[in-house]
Amino acid sequence: MSTPHKTPVAARLSIRAKMLVAFVSLALVPMLLLGALLSWQTERVLRERISQELRVEVETAASALEAYLAGVRRDVLSLARFLQRRLQPKMTEAQWRAVEAEFLQTLRAEQAYYQIRFITVDGMEAIRVNNDRGDLSLVPKEGLQYKGDRYYFREALATPPGEVYLSPLDFNVEHGRIEEPRRLVARLAAPVADPPGALRGLVVINVFGEEMLQALEKLQTETQMRVFLTNADGSFVEKRHESRQDAFQTGTKAELLPLFGPAFSSGAEHSRVLTLADHLLAEAPVHAGEGQVWHLAKVYPRGEIFADLSRLHRLLLLFALPLILLAATLAVLAARSFSGPIGRISRFAEALAGGDYDRRLPVSSGDELGQLSGALNAMAGSLSESHARLLDWNRSLQAEVTRQVEVLRQTEADAEHSRRALLELEKQLLLANRLASLGMLSATVAHEIGNPLAGLQARLQMLRRKSEDASLQADLDRMLALVERLGRFLRHLTGYVSPQEEEPPARIDLCQVLRELEFILREDADRRHAELKLDLTAAPLWVCSRAQHLHQIFMNLILNALQAADDRGVVQVRASRSSGRVRVAVADNGPGLPAGEDARLFEPLFTTKEGGTGLGLAIVKKLVEELAGTVSLANRPEGGAVAEVVLPERREGCKGGF
Repeated sequence: MSTPHKTPVAARLSIRAKMLVAFVSLALVPMLLLGALLSWQTERVLRERISQELRVEVETAASALEAYLAGVRRDVLSLARFLQRRLQPKMTEAQWRAVEAEFLQTLRAEQAYYQIRFITVDGMEAIRVNNDRGDLSLVPKEGLQYKGDRYYFREALATPPGEVYLSPLDFNVEHGRIEEPRRLVARLAAPVADPPGALRGLVVINVFGEEMLQALEKLQTETQMRVFLTNADGSFVEKRHESRQDAFQTGTKAELLPLFGPAFSSGAEHSRVLTLADHLLAEAPVHAGEGQVWHLAKVYPRGEIFADLSRLHRLLLLFALPLILLAATLAVLAARSFSGPIGRISRFAEALAGGDYDRRLPVSSGDELGQLSGALNAMAGSLSESHARLLDWNRSLQAEVTRQVEVLRQTEADAEHSRRALLELEKQLLLANRLASLGMLSATVAHEIGNPLAGLQARLQMLRRKSEDASLQADLDRMLALVERLGRFLRHLTGYVSPQEEEPPARIDLCQVLRELEFILREDADRRHAELKLDLTAAPLWVCSRAQHLHQIFMNLILNALQAADDRGVVQVRASRSSGRVRVAVADNGPGLPAGEDARLFEPLFTTKEGGTGLGLAIVKKLVEELAGTVSLANRPEGGAVAEVVLPERREGCKGGF
């Protein structure tokens, strides 16, 4: 018997080592790639979101400060005109008492004012009303002071008639020194002339800086933030994180250059967000009036923004260690399950090559290695039989091959069925992901708009109670109705994914709804220089619906048409009745629908407009289908697009009946 040929053993890795490398690589490489991608994307999205939030915050605070200063300017001009009518070359004591009463009434109406004064042209106070934390008092003649040496008096005297002087924000000075406790004050002054036109003096209103700068407190939500308001002369005011009376500090921009660099010293004409070395800077101009521009700035440390991202990096590293250990353990276990049977098969093959045909391999598994062991045992048995048994073995082998082919075919059919089921599951997961995104977007919109909307409603209600003008009351009632309608829209928006209970449908005149929308959107159309036309029937078009739903449907369609028509465009809204159904067509002369995308325009989160959300038409379709109607979009032959809504004119169970 010849000696079996042995292949020289070359240096190689064992199966266990190869599987260890493969398992660890499969566990570690995707996680590192995913972690790097996630870190980059998170940093980019976080920087964009923080920048947008900072810009909106400073713009909103700047607008509030401008509105507050405009109100003070109106008050000081009103007092100046009042004095011009009342001042005479010689005035009686009773006349002076009437003037003082008017000053006192103004301070009582506006508690945020610190002082209201009339300073004669020689610099001496003639009238002064003080506000000591709500305690109003008229200063007697012996308590009046000389103010001719103050910078704001000299500068205000040069102000032309009809205009208002605004001083920088600084600490109030009384009797030659800063008043304690320190009070931050801004002074607005208007010149006063007598009827012949001679300058008689100044009306000066001192405004509490703490009241005027409430916007800084709202911006400074964290101790790491710094919020500055810079005057037109280059000085600044900063809100400290302290509860003391002097919670504001003042200084000049030159003091901030070592911290934030030259970018902070250049005032921006528009709002902006800058990335500095260690900070994010958001800045917005405050138009204080008469050509004066202040600047409101919020500085946020970049380290605080990316603190969570650093923690995420550490978490990924901590997660990688047990993952590597788990992969190594699985690799060792898997390699052991392969190396043991392969070693037994290798020793059996060497014995079989040496002529030991009576040895058999134990078959201990039903996998491919077990099948291989059975085949080797069958081969060993066949070698020990005679030539006559060889033909029988071949027939048996053919039968086994046929059976395996059938098993393989069945396996392929099962694999195809599994593939189709997986595709269907992917579609369902995609739809669920869209609905989850839609739910998050609806909750975010409801949260971000709902809170300021509640404040706006409360302010309008207060103005409605205080107003005695019937015309103004009517406008305020209409504004309150619009705010309430917007609130119901927000509640319905959040119900797009989780439906909420609403009031039952009622009989609604669709023509009246379209007229209300024409009133609401008229200003938007004028701003776009577009023409909005209504073609309605003389008789009412009754439908059974909720008024809020009809407003949402046609508000979205008309706004889309106005945006498509844009400058000098025309939007035509036509309503008619036909065969027991109401038809409303909203047509524009814009560029029309995009080619090939009209079938997807009603899908949630799909949009072709820059800055669009992809929700408007999806909500329209949902609401129209709830009303048992249909909605369609098409291009017009003469150019532009048309959206048509068809609703049943009547339905059973409508509140109020038909």
